[in-house]
Amino acid sequence: MLQMLTPTHPDQVLSAKENAALCEAIGGAAPALLLRSDTRVDTGRWLGKSAVWVCLTDSAIVLVAASKRRYVQRMSLSECEQTEYCHTSGALHLHPSDQWRFNTIALPPVDGLKVLEHIKSAANQTKPSPITEPTGA
Repeated sequence: MLQMLTPTHPDQVLSAKENAALCEAIGGAAPALLLRSDTRVDTGRWLGKSAVWVCLTDSAIVLVAASKRRYVQRMSLSECEQTEYCHTSGALHLHPSDQWRFNTIALPPVDGLKVLEHIKSAANQTKPSPITEPTGA
């Protein structure tokens, strides 16, 4: 039985298909952030497109949209450390951009900054600390 994931915002709700796709993509990892973006993709629905969900675990960023068809993409947070948020356009620009099908995700500023903060903090934790030599007096 699949666990029901809880989005970061209480007014956002995952559908059963979105939840199943996300659980499969993240495995047993617990999501640190789970946000519905304003970006929409064609997943085979009759009436409109499906929202892209942004899920951040301790080690990866996962984009999911699901209905009749699934869109799932996952990348390590250490590979995304050049990601930027443009407050003018309200878009999170995922880098390296050539590896994403959708490299621009529309998010409100508060959510975009939360995602950036999580990516940057994870990138800082994975970098080796510089070795400094003691200075002798």
